[in-house]
Amino acid sequence: IVSIGTDTINSIRSPASANSLVGLRPTIGSVSRAGIIPYSLTQDTAGPITRTVEDAAKTLNVIVGYDRADAVTGLAKDLNIDYTQSLKADGLKGKRIGVLNSFFGTAEQHQSTNKVVRNSVAQMKQAGAEIIELETPINADALVKNTSVHLYDLQDDLSRYLKVNPSQKPVGDLKALIASGQFDVGIKSNIEMAATLSKDSAEYKKRLEARKQLQLDVQKMMTEQKLDALVFPHQKRL
Repeated sequence: IVSIGTDTINSIRSPASANSLVGLRPTIGSVSRAGIIPYSLTQDTAGPITRTVEDAAKTLNVIVGYDRADAVTGLAKDLNIDYTQSLKADGLKGKRIGVLNSFFGTAEQHQSTNKVVRNSVAQMKQAGAEIIELETPINADALVKNTSVHLYDLQDDLSRYLKVNPSQKPVGDLKALIASGQFDVGIKSNIEMAATLSKDSAEYKKRLEARKQLQLDVQKMMTEQKLDALVFPHQKRL
């Protein structure tokens, strides 16, 4: 059984995490987003939600690659990888895995999730991985608050989509959609906020720079600690 999810902030990984499934968010540019109603083209991507890692690898073999309908996949034009070749029973042997402790919750409601993740880390160690405990003080909530640009992208990206695909929603743009009232009440505050924001703003540019700096900071940490991967709970609680 294979499902394809779309992920702007966590919409592949959160349902996978909550349901004991495998969710993989591919690097933007490796999988086409053609046909996906955009939220934020800076952050949107699509990827597999499956029962096993093997199924996720097989799905990637099918969906990764160039699509002329999504220019960003030009980055993947020459990508010819069989992801199943990386499925090795001893694949963790000798790998350095960093455990990002600042992402674990500390309240009672977080302990069941912490236990599951810690058990997984113990299994990695038993499989031959070297576990590196990291005390780097990174605040997950602050990352989303200070670096996400989805609300700044929404008005331009969705409005452009609606104009090109009028049969999808013949309302023209985001502001007209809001005026029509044809949306779920759960997203009302987000889309009304998005209608007041713009990519042509100092805050948007500040957030893009913060994203770049975050990438550099993570790369620096992994290089200095000689890490192959980072482990942390995607959600602090179920």
